[in-house]
Amino acid sequence: MRKMVVLLMAVLMAALPFIGATALAGEMTDVGTLRVETLICEPDDSVNPTPGQFNPYMTGTRQSWGAHQIMWVDGIWEVNTITGERIPTIAADLATPNEDYTEWTIKIREGLKWSDGETLDANDVAFTINMIMGNDKLTDSAYYNSLFEKVEVLDDLTLKVYCDNPFTRIMTTLGVNTWGCGFRVVPEHIYSTVDPATFPDSEPVTAGAYKLKDYDQLGTWTLYERREDWANTPTGMLYGEPGPKYVLYRVFGSQEARVMAMLNNEVDVMNEVAYEDLKLLLDGNPNVHAWYPEFPFATTDDACSKGIFFNTAIKPFDDVNVRWALTLACDWVEVSENVFEGIGRMSALQVPAVTAMQTFYYKPMSDWLANEFTIDGEYNPWNPNFSKELAERLTEDFGYDMSAYSDEELIDVFGVGYFKTDKEKAAELLTNAGLELKDGKWYYEGQPWVIPVIVHPEEESTQASRSGKAIADQWEKFGIATEITTIPGSDIGNRLPIGDFTTVDSWDACSAYSIDFYNNINGWNDEVYKFELGERGTGIANYRLPISNPELAAKLGTIVRDVAGMDPNSEETQAMLTEFLKLAFEAHINIMVHSGTKIVPFNETYWTGFPTSENPYEGPWWWWSNFRFTLPRIQPAQ
Repeated sequence: MRKMVVLLMAVLMAALPFIGATALAGEMTDVGTLRVETLICEPDDSVNPTPGQFNPYMTGTRQSWGAHQIMWVDGIWEVNTITGERIPTIAADLATPNEDYTEWTIKIREGLKWSDGETLDANDVAFTINMIMGNDKLTDSAYYNSLFEKVEVLDDLTLKVYCDNPFTRIMTTLGVNTWGCGFRVVPEHIYSTVDPATFPDSEPVTAGAYKLKDYDQLGTWTLYERREDWANTPTGMLYGEPGPKYVLYRVFGSQEARVMAMLNNEVDVMNEVAYEDLKLLLDGNPNVHAWYPEFPFATTDDACSKGIFFNTAIKPFDDVNVRWALTLACDWVEVSENVFEGIGRMSALQVPAVTAMQTFYYKPMSDWLANEFTIDGEYNPWNPNFSKELAERLTEDFGYDMSAYSDEELIDVFGVGYFKTDKEKAAELLTNAGLELKDGKWYYEGQPWVIPVIVHPEEESTQASRSGKAIADQWEKFGIATEITTIPGSDIGNRLPIGDFTTVDSWDACSAYSIDFYNNINGWNDEVYKFELGERGTGIANYRLPISNPELAAKLGTIVRDVAGMDPNSEETQAMLTEFLKLAFEAHINIMVHSGTKIVPFNETYWTGFPTSENPYEGPWWWWSNFRFTLPRIQPAQ
């Protein structure tokens, strides 16, 4: 198949000079829109299993099919992921607290309209908060009730939120932190008449600049149309008219089909591709570009690490030394090369090693990682020289000239260090845990040890899938049999909360772009979330740490509760969150490989103005909620 891609690419390259502007101008999409008016995007998903379901609070709704990017308005504040600026959207300004942070006054932007012409105001915002608090079927109901006492509408453009205890993070709870926000304001005049847990909302009334136009009953595409009254939306008020009249989200299938679609100019922005596919695209179409124009091409500042998570509630993975053994058994340079030919910043902590987290946590914690942390008080598993070792191997294996990089620059590119490769220590830990090595193969309870590994399809999440497979390959080389099962992300999402997995590729180690990452760890609060194996859980329930180590889980939960009332940007908060990272490192419920390494090509045949390293007005996160603010900058290329 790869040979076919190369052959077809050559044909396309020969044909490109003959594609003229006149031909492009009259071209139609297969959904009946003019191609020059239609931006075509990949969703961060596979085929939509619930087409026609657009209720943001109903289980199974697929938000990354454009809903949370351009139709809903996630939260009432957005964030610029390059500058860190918090941007009021539905809110007119930043929230105002009282002296002890138990009351917050929120002003709502004047002139907002729902897509059916009804006014969007403080009544809708207050209704949505109360709806979540009053319906225990909704995911965040318990969490909101642990924070908020009540919501009061002072007038049509003002509301006040009363908190049970001092709470300093209302703008990251009711606003976007990174990818999006689970709080989405819904129209009171519609949702007050339905059960929000079961209402599919197949004809959604929207707050964003786009509204639903049509969708495929089989779940392969969804089409949105720019609202005629786009000026009455947060996007329109802040940045003006979005360029594309239509935005089409569609899946293209296999990796080869995806590559061919971009070579053929059938897609404008792609979610994620492999490094070798990017090289095909760059060679095959002069209008295809990436974040950087040259190696390493990819941005490493996507705020979610990719790797393997363990179900710590089942044996023998409830033993942290077994988890450490499986870590030390891997050749991590080889793993990095097998993911994206070494492109990526190593990300071992419970936050990804994005540039901000490198500054706030990774570099300050380097000495602790290299000299203080030990397993059982005697063994240090950290390799501070990993970046240099990886650079040397990349030169040997791929011919990349890394000689111009200083040691500090290598740390910026590849990270402050990573786990050791120590197969002897790994064997010792497994033996001490009761496993046996016979004829080069590991046995558990008298039977050959087989580790099931669930991974996403590569065309759905290339980095996560490859990370899981690369780790499984290392376990095989160490004498541990693995069974890799590839299933869609929607199925993985259903299995994780009930603990129906052994190991799985995932990216739940996420964070923000500031000192404070509380919103990404509040799920570790063991007093709020429930963790019964086999029952649908919430928070960190996916990984069942409270079952395998209740004492450590309690310490982590205490930190989460204490941090909730602190000033998000204070030195005290940073110190407390550093302690959280140390305890989470000790818990070792996962093996994160790289921070989010995003090879996300875009095609400028029809549209231009995309963010790049040379024009970084935003990050290249087409699947994040802030994509709505990219669209006014995207304009026709012809």
